[in-house]
Amino acid sequence: MLEDLCLQTVAEHPVMECVKGYFSCLSEVLVLKSPGEPREIGKYYFPKNPSKARAQAFLAGMYDNVASVGLAAKKQYWNFDHPVLADLKAFLAEL
Repeated sequence: MLEDLCLQTVAEHPVMECVKGYFSCLSEVLVLKSPGEPREIGKYYFPKNPSKARAQAFLAGMYDNVASVGLAAKKQYWNFDHPVLADLKAFLAEL
């Protein structure tokens, strides 16, 4: 997912330690629901899309938080010079 790539570019950012701790806590207190399994009223479930939820948690930790990966790109929150994006950049350059 795009969110996974973006998060890899900020893996060393101090906020990522907070995101890891937050998701560790979520996994302890929330129910992991299988796809297609009905939700029960009164139960609280682990995020349906953990990649998007991790990105949102990271963005919530920014001084000027934004709600989307794209707006975060405009604010230069992602490191677009990170080596993890080299293959994607090469692919896009060939288009």
